[in-house]
Amino acid sequence: MQYIDRYPILVTEHFAACRDFWAKHLGFAVIFENGWFVYLQAEGASMAFMSPAHPSSPPGPEPSARPCPPPPPCPQVAARASAKSSC
Repeated sequence: MQYIDRYPILVTEHFAACRDFWAKHLGFAVIFENGWFVYLQAEGASMAFMSPAHPSSPPGPEPSARPCPPPPPCPQVAARASAKSSC
């Protein structure tokens, strides 16, 4: 299999404003657009913006029922902290 193109699709409620910014300031051209999706290209680069209201929008990030616990400190940070507190 050979790819013709690969590009990121950024899901945003402001996809029209994103389209305008990338076209005006970064030189991207609108290749395809409809009411929920816009595909842009410039000098071999491609990207797209998509409305989260469309049913094919990927899920997430959903709010968590409880926050994640903080990660344990790495040994180097813990050693520096204990050395400073013993002075």
